[in-house]
Amino acid sequence: MEQFNDISKHVEKAQGDKARFLKSKEGLLPHFEFPSGETKEEKHYSTETLIADIMEERIEKAKEMMENPILLENAYRELQYDATQGSKKEGENTDNAHWAFRVLSSLITTHTLSHLSLEKQNEINSYLENPILLENAHKYLQDNATLGSKEEGENTGSAYLAFRSLFGFISTHSISHLSPEKQNEINSYLENPILLENAYRELQRDATWGSEEEGRDIDNASCAFLSLFIFMTVKDYLREKGKRIDDATFAKEALNPTEKIPPRPEGRLGK
Repeated sequence: MEQFNDISKHVEKAQGDKARFLKSKEGLLPHFEFPSGETKEEKHYSTETLIADIMEERIEKAKEMMENPILLENAYRELQYDATQGSKKEGENTDNAHWAFRVLSSLITTHTLSHLSLEKQNEINSYLENPILLENAHKYLQDNATLGSKEEGENTGSAYLAFRSLFGFISTHSISHLSPEKQNEINSYLENPILLENAYRELQRDATWGSEEEGRDIDNASCAFLSLFIFMTVKDYLREKGKRIDDATFAKEALNPTEKIPPRPEGRLGK
């Protein structure tokens, strides 16, 4: 499979491909003669534009791969196994429940569910409302959030796992299926400064180790990017929720101003 190991080669090819594409469209345009002595200059596109074109092409190919029926079936079977195990008994197999929500969040955020049969889509949607699976996924989050919140600089891995669980609940919109008490508990994790700091430290650790030498610690490089994506998702969730709260608060304050309007001065102006 072709890699990005020699980006200049890809850019040079993209420059030629783009020029050929534009050249092929000239036959569809009205004929135009350049004045004598003038020649048409070939446009030279920026490296950024050409790399974006290359990435767009790769993304489209990746989307096609995601529609592979064998790949989809295997992802579905993994989800089915973990959801079944994680739904057996409350308080047990919390790891499976966590993994089930990870696969669920992946299928949802990549818009892949629609490529499965309607029967399997309905089955997957039922997992999101399964009380035992939800409770066990919540227990996994609770355990890791508790460990990751004990002391700054300790149990950073647990803090990271807690954030992965949070991402699963947020991206699948499953928080609304939990009790108000558990929803408030989850929101408290998002406001816990120690948990936030420890999760960020784990991201830093993975990014540092994954940057030391090419070809080494590649799992740390990938985990760092996943952590960053999770942080971005949690940030967007908080900003959206915060905006709703702020808008309601500001509207209430506008209707009920707390500051008293000073009395009008008596007498004529200037007196």
